Amino acid sequence: MAVGLFDLPAELIDHIISLLPPCDIMRVRITCKRLNNIVEASSRLQFILECHACGLIVTLHPSLSSSDRLDRLRQRERNWRSLKEVSSYEVKLPFRPNGIYDLAGGIFILGIGDGSSGQYGYLRLLSAGDEMKPPSWNLFTVDAELVDFGLSVYENDLIVLVTRKLQQGNSDFGGLSTLFEIHFRTLSGGDPHPRATKAVVSLLESAGIVSHADAFTEIVGDLVVILLFPWGDTVENLYLINWNTGSVKLIDTFAAGAHTGVAWLSEDAIIIPNIEEDSLDIFRLSPVQDSNVPEMFICRAEPNPYKFTSGFNNHGRPFHCTPESAILLVTLRFSHPGGISLSMVIHREKLLAFALSSSEDDDQSIITAPYSEWGVQSTCWFLGNWNWITMTAGQRCVLIKSHIRGGNEDSDDDGDNDNFADEHSDSDIQHELHVLDFNPFHVKDALAGWQSSTSPNPACVVHGRRILPFVENIVDGPLEFELPYVLQKKKLPPWAERNIDAWVDEERVVKGPGILSDTITSAEVLVFG
Repeated sequence: MAVGLFDLPAELIDHIISLLPPCDIMRVRITCKRLNNIVEASSRLQFILECHACGLIVTLHPSLSSSDRLDRLRQRERNWRSLKEVSSYEVKLPFRPNGIYDLAGGIFILGIGDGSSGQYGYLRLLSAGDEMKPPSWNLFTVDAELVDFGLSVYENDLIVLVTRKLQQGNSDFGGLSTLFEIHFRTLSGGDPHPRATKAVVSLLESAGIVSHADAFTEIVGDLVVILLFPWGDTVENLYLINWNTGSVKLIDTFAAGAHTGVAWLSEDAIIIPNIEEDSLDIFRLSPVQDSNVPEMFICRAEPNPYKFTSGFNNHGRPFHCTPESAILLVTLRFSHPGGISLSMVIHREKLLAFALSSSEDDDQSIITAPYSEWGVQSTCWFLGNWNWITMTAGQRCVLIKSHIRGGNEDSDDDGDNDNFADEHSDSDIQHELHVLDFNPFHVKDALAGWQSSTSPNPACVVHGRRILPFVENIVDGPLEFELPYVLQKKKLPPWAERNIDAWVDEERVVKGPGILSDTITSAEVLVFG
C-alpha cells in the first residue's frame, strides 16, 4: 500500500521540509493549506525562514530548542531595529596600539606598540546572555615586525600574520635584505596551527632595508590571498597561499600603488580595486591588469565566504551572517578636485552574479562593463572616506555622525563628519551612532511600518533613485543609484574625545577614539545579540 505525504506524522513532514532550501520552503507554503499550517506552526521552519530573511546562516546549537533560537533571533532583530543594546561595557587597553587591527566574529584584535615588537592583543568580546565579567586580553608575540594579519574565526580558529625582518642577504642579494614571511597560528591560543604543514612560510625577500610595507590579507577555507606592497619598491605582488600545505603562488605583479585592497566574492573569485584603470577587477584567481585617477581605492566585505567542514566552530551561536548576502564597501579618494572621497555599497552576491553572467559570453578573465549596466539599481553611494575595515558586518554598516548641538540633527546624509571650528568645545559636539541596514527584507518591512512610534530610536527608510552631489568634475554625467537602506540613529553620551569611531561585527558595536590614535585607553562595547 502506497504511503502518501500526509500519511506521515506531522513531525516527520516538518523534518522533511526543513531539509529544503528556504526559498523552496516558501514555495511549499503556497501548495496547500495543510502544508502552510505545518510551516506556520513549526518553530524550526519559522527559524529557518526568518534567518534567511535576515541574511543569517542557521548553525547547529544542541543546547537550544528551535523555539529558543527563534526567540533569540526575533529579540536580536528588535534590538537592532530600535538600537537598544542588551548590555554595554568598557574595554580597557593595557597597551598602546599601532594601527593594525580587526574586529570579526566577536574577536577584537590589535597590534601593539610600534609594530617592531611583533606583539598583538586578542580579546573575545562578550555576547548577549554572557555573564558580565570584564573580558581579558591575551597577548602574543611573533619574532618579527607585524605588517598585517587576517582572521578566520569560525571556520579555522586561524590568524595569518604577515611579518618582515632584516637578515643577512642570501647569495642573490648579499649584505642586508628584508624578508617577508607568513605565520599560521591558532587565533585562540597563538600556537602554530595544527593543520598547517609549515608554521612559517617565506613570501618575499627584498634587497636592502625596507622601512615599511602595506599588506591586505583575506582568508577563505584553505586559501589566503595577500596583496603586498613594500614601500620603495616599484611593484606590488598578489599571492595565493594554501595555508594547509604551505604552497605559495605569485598570481601577478603590478605597478606600485595600482591596487590598495582585495576582497573575496566567493571561494574562487576575488575583487581588486584598480586605481590606474578606475575600475573594479573581478577575476577567478587570474592575472589582473594594471590600472589611474583615484589616489586610493580600497574594498572590504565581512564575513568572508565560509567553507563548511567538520571543523567549523560556531562558538555557541545559533546563527551567523550569510557571506553571500553581505555588503561590499568600496572607497575611492581623489586628490583633485579638492580631495573628495566617495564610498559605494553593493551586495556581494549581486556583483558576483553580474560578473558570472557577463563571463558566460566572454572568455577573458577580466570583465569590463560600464557602471550603467550593473551599478544604478544595485549600489548606494555616499560622500566620505569610509575606509575603516570593520565598518560593515553582514548587511549592516555603522559610523559615527557628529554635529554641533542645536545644529542640523535631522539630516539623512551619512557622508563625512562635519569639520568643527576651533571655537567649539567638546561639550558642544553631539555624537550619534548611525546604523545603515541594507537587508532588502528589512527595508520592505520598514516601508510596511514595522517600527513602533514609541521606539527610542525611530528609523527612516532611504530609497528611490538618488544622485550623488558634488561629483560633476569626477564622473561623466550624474552618479545615480537606487539601493535602499534602513537608517537607525542613536544619540551617544558625551565622550572625552572629539573624534570617535565605531566598528561592528554581527552581534555588537565597538566605539571609542580613533583606533589609529596611540592615545586610546578604552573602548565601549554595545551588544545587540
